[in-house]
Amino acid sequence: MVEQARNGADDFEWHYRLLMPDQSIKYMHAVARATRDRNSELEYIAAVRDVTARRVSEEAVDKARSELAHVARVMSLGA
Repeated sequence: MVEQARNGADDFEWHYRLLMPDQSIKYMHAVARATRDRNSELEYIAAVRDVTARRVSEEAVDKARSELAHVARVMSLGA
């Protein structure tokens, strides 16, 4: 992301994760918008959001879907 900014990229976004001191992981989503200041210098306005709860819930839904598909396969084999 720093390299994109150095190269003068326009708007961009990225996802990354942080390993916390307690070994937990936080998932982050950042969005940056390029603007020009009064001297026509490029600057970025960015927002960073913690999306850990959303990511964890999506993973739980994916796991539940996978388990349900497995049960459906086993049931159809039993029939």
